[in-house]
Amino acid sequence: ATAANNSCNYLVKRVKALKELLADDYVRSLLSKEARWSNDAGRRSDSCMYSTERAFGFTKEFRRLEGGGKSHYFLDQCREIVTEIGNALGFVRMVRSAALRYTSEAMEFLPHSVLYNTDENPRTSDLWDQSVHNADDGGRSAAAVQRAVHNVDEAMSSLASTVEERSDYLRVFLGLFQDTIAGDIDQHGHLENFYAMVPALTLCWMDASIQAKEAIKKSSLLHSQETYYVSDGFALGIAFLLSSLKQNDAFDRLGWFRTLQNKYTVEAENLLTKTMGAPAAG
Repeated sequence: ATAANNSCNYLVKRVKALKELLADDYVRSLLSKEARWSNDAGRRSDSCMYSTERAFGFTKEFRRLEGGGKSHYFLDQCREIVTEIGNALGFVRMVRSAALRYTSEAMEFLPHSVLYNTDENPRTSDLWDQSVHNADDGGRSAAAVQRAVHNVDEAMSSLASTVEERSDYLRVFLGLFQDTIAGDIDQHGHLENFYAMVPALTLCWMDASIQAKEAIKKSSLLHSQETYYVSDGFALGIAFLLSSLKQNDAFDRLGWFRTLQNKYTVEAENLLTKTMGAPAAG
């Protein structure tokens, strides 16, 4: 619970930082323009496709924020915050997975009647209370054992609560953020068109990911050791924010993932054709 509370506080801070970045008037104007384009395109056709050309053009618009400096600095800031949000959620997911594994191992040797208090399967302490009540000495000589049985019941109840729905902290966090945003629209108005920024953020993440993989490869060759690059923080952060802001449908209307899939399918086919047609090395 402590880890979950700390993670929740951290998420609040990172969402606040993202909101402050998007509070810039120029950024809000850009996002509003993309949102209007999406709405207009959606009215004209059911199969709206947000092109990569438009995404690259949208990315270039952010260069004005840096005065011609680092071309992706602003997007990098947003990408890093989104990734940090996803990493925090990943940490919470990992903690719960570890708790579930521990609980499953602890429950392996316990009977169903100990874990669940039903009419057919009364608690261990209830059975003990009945036996004590029927004893000749009224149970006075077994008070210590009775307390131990009650302690066992409490421990088993604690294990059982680990697998309950309220311990699924990702869903708890999602519900908390949805309620908070819905309850104070004015304070979170800067995020109303966040979905329109996702294509540009995706391209920014792809560039950063490629650079990270190349750096890792060079480091592996230098130190003669294998290194693997695995990260889902950005994807998890995007999914959480879109769900918290209830913008999944708006983002789906962009058809962005279909655009990327089509683009790289064509590029892969062209590369394969070029490779097959290349003359063999002599």
